[in-house]
Amino acid sequence: MHPWQQSEKELEYIVDKFSELKDRILDPFLGSGTTAVVSSKMRRKFVGFDIDPDCIKEAKVRIKSSR
Repeated sequence: MHPWQQSEKELEYIVDKFSELKDRILDPFLGSGTTAVVSSKMRRKFVGFDIDPDCIKEAKVRIKSSR
């Protein structure tokens, strides 16, 4: 979906090790929204932004479909 996209599995490990339930995760490089999707699945809140409006649109769709 995005040239620099990380796998959800990688992010699950990071989110699990460095945050707790209901923590807020910040992703200043939203891209396709992998961090947001994983955060949501793991019951964390998230804030993400990107300078590319196409990425933001794509991430919104992906986040909604993952719920």
